[in-house]
Amino acid sequence: MPRATNIDRDGAIVAGLFGPIEAAGKTIILGVLDLSTHEIETPEMVAGRIRRALPFVRPERLIVAPDCGLKYLPRNVAFEKIKAMVEGANLVRSKIKDIGPAVAQA
Repeated sequence: MPRATNIDRDGAIVAGLFGPIEAAGKTIILGVLDLSTHEIETPEMVAGRIRRALPFVRPERLIVAPDCGLKYLPRNVAFEKIKAMVEGANLVRSKIKDIGPAVAQA
């Protein structure tokens, strides 16, 4: 399995640690929303970020989450971002067979 240290908001693979984390049976919480802006991600954008992680971690070891807290965003923006996150996770989930409960929680 390829190795990576972390995946930033844009899903860019930065360096090499996911292999050992995966081998140790750890679960990865993947931040898929950019909370530094009020711009609402599309579900397709979120799905793309999730897909970029899949070569590095099995779906059952992946939990999709915002990239941090939503405290400083207006309520309507936070709601729409979370909605896009859920819809993006559902897009990916619909294409993956044999997903485990970790992805199903997204």
